Amino acid sequence: MSDDVESGLDEISERFSALWKALLHDGSHLRQIETRAILLDRVRDALDRGESRLTTRSTEIIANTFTLEELVHDGAVTQVFRARHRDLGTQHAIKVLRADQAHDPIARRLLLREAEVGVLLRHPQILATQTLLRLADGRPALVLEWFGCTLSDCVAQRQLSVGDITGIMISVLSGLAAIHERHLVHCDLSPSNLLCDGSDFLSLKIADFGIAMEAGRRHGELDLAFAGQPAFAAPEQIAGRPVDGRTDLHAAGRLLLLLLNHCDGPVGAAPRLSAFGHELSARNPDERPKNAKAALLALRGLPLESKPA
Repeated sequence: MSDDVESGLDEISERFSALWKALLHDGSHLRQIETRAILLDRVRDALDRGESRLTTRSTEIIANTFTLEELVHDGAVTQVFRARHRDLGTQHAIKVLRADQAHDPIARRLLLREAEVGVLLRHPQILATQTLLRLADGRPALVLEWFGCTLSDCVAQRQLSVGDITGIMISVLSGLAAIHERHLVHCDLSPSNLLCDGSDFLSLKIADFGIAMEAGRRHGELDLAFAGQPAFAAPEQIAGRPVDGRTDLHAAGRLLLLLLNHCDGPVGAAPRLSAFGHELSARNPDERPKNAKAALLALRGLPLESKPA
């Protein structure tokens, strides 16, 4: 061991001894156990915040609670990180405004709306919103359940059976039914906003409520000329007219038709599913099922092979 290292350890030992005495005693009195616990936790916090200065890896801790591990989505307005709770060890997704969007009033309002919508919704097919934090610079940060694989990723890696596709659509329509029961419309259903574990499509979850609306409203009321993805958005949404649950059914129909392009199942099942997809995505909202529950019943009643239990 070099003289510099040995000298450094001696200095740290002396300072640690002094720190330990300060934690235990308040002048001449022994501190209460609860007070010592608080002080110990503050020391640990300080060490955690300073860790990045002691290593070559980049470590960012936000709200003194979550360590950001990886940037998983880098959008024009928001970023999503995989994060870990430093005490519990649990994984989470944290969605924040980009630094250059921090003072955009519309972007901030939409993220706060997304948090408000998320806490209203609790369903197995909806990604759970866990809490809302404030970063040191004042930006809101949305803490979400971690579910790392999108349906886009899954579809790119494998062909889908009729059972897979039916399971996906059952999950989607079940989640939409729960959303619509709250008189909300998702408005942004697409493979990139559907999360799954890669094998069990009945556990699929609907994510990203950034442009969700109350039924009967239009996005222009949020100062948005258009919000959504043109390949999935319903004609009334693209035209800036009021949206309702049938708007999401249009997107679900477009999704089903897309999934059928990746189907390796029985030929006889494809025409029935395709016809159902075209019914869901009819241009006229009155020609679509009246709501997600009705669409789910219709799907379950189709005579398909390899239908999930």
